[in-house]
Amino acid sequence: MLTDYSVLISESYDGQHKLLTEELKRKGTKVHICGDTEIELEIGAVKYTPDVIVIDCCKLGYKKLLHFREILHEDDIHPIIYNIYTYDDTETIRILLDYDDILHILMPYDAKNVCHYMLDKLKRIPVDPDILRQNISKEIHRIITSTGINRKHSGYDHIYYMIFLLIFKYNGNKVQIGELYKDIEKQYGKNTAAIERSTRSAIVSGWEKMKPVDKQMLFESCLANGTKPTNAMYINTIALYIKHLYNDQLEMYYKNKNDHT
Repeated sequence: MLTDYSVLISESYDGQHKLLTEELKRKGTKVHICGDTEIELEIGAVKYTPDVIVIDCCKLGYKKLLHFREILHEDDIHPIIYNIYTYDDTETIRILLDYDDILHILMPYDAKNVCHYMLDKLKRIPVDPDILRQNISKEIHRIITSTGINRKHSGYDHIYYMIFLLIFKYNGNKVQIGELYKDIEKQYGKNTAAIERSTRSAIVSGWEKMKPVDKQMLFESCLANGTKPTNAMYINTIALYIKHLYNDQLEMYYKNKNDHT
């Protein structure tokens, strides 16, 4: 799955970009289409940092490519760049963009093959541990909030930290809830009973506010049985869900971590 990646595609006159867009979206990729002669790295007030950029260097021209290079350097963005390859000037383009990793697509191209090679290439990109932790941290906060638990709950921070530990300390493996309580006890200086109560209170309160669609997606068995998720079930389920979302990046993270231990 390419669900964790985003692709910026510059339109081509022959409509090939539409085929590639459809193929990428089928794989779950976030795709943004920009115009033939512009490379937009901002959408409104939101900064856009794509993992892959597909451009037609011929149509952009050297002046806009130089401006594009400046934007990439200023924002410290290092995407894979696919050039829609329409003439033999690869070395000039490489020097102009100052990128070693520029791949060229011969036209007309097979969208399925290009999508396949994108996926394979993205899987091999080294993971920046700090960026991965930041992204997953935001995702944990987002999902906890979507389950009806807000920061006012005293158990919110405990829940967040236990999920974070499951993913990064325990490599996404299922862990006894008691072990996680011990970690929280060390971090926050509270006893296990207080941690268990605050966690339970937050989960029960959130359950009443959680949307049925989220209950169905995350806790289908509880919804069917008319029960609420236990503390252990909630923590492990959310951690497993996030691990699935970031599967490729986390697998590489775990491998690199094991190689250095």
